[in-house]
Amino acid sequence: MAAFVFGLLGRACCIGMCGGIMGALSFSMPAELWRPRRVFGLLLGLNVGRISSCMI
Repeated sequence: MAAFVFGLLGRACCIGMCGGIMGALSFSMPAELWRPRRVFGLLLGLNVGRISSCMI
């Protein structure tokens, strides 16, 4: 039960910080980079870094 409550309390941080950061980085990429493989690699790297920093 405690883990569920902490998860609910932590979602505001995730939506506000991680969502905003990922949105800004995604939309700031120039149109030339929007090739499927390139975008997948960039977004995968960004998400792995974001999740790793949250786990630490």
